[in-house]
Amino acid sequence: MERDANKAKLRKTVPIDDDDEAAQFKRYGQALTHILAPQSDKVTDTPGWFKGVEDQFHKLGVTPEFRSRLIYKYLLTRFKALY
Repeated sequence: MERDANKAKLRKTVPIDDDDEAAQFKRYGQALTHILAPQSDKVTDTPGWFKGVEDQFHKLGVTPEFRSRLIYKYLLTRFKALY
């Protein structure tokens, strides 16, 4: 419990540099891990899934250069082959 409190304190004291691409990518990736579900196998769900992903990107303020890298792990195998 004390360790968790120390980690929380450390997170607050370490500033996040918005110019550091790795830090931004990690922050966006962690946020999306809690929000996005893997893509459905059903073809009819595909447009809705992508619409939801775009909405989350917009809410989080994800820059366009990170979007394709962030979405990759949530795609089906057949869509990864097209990447």
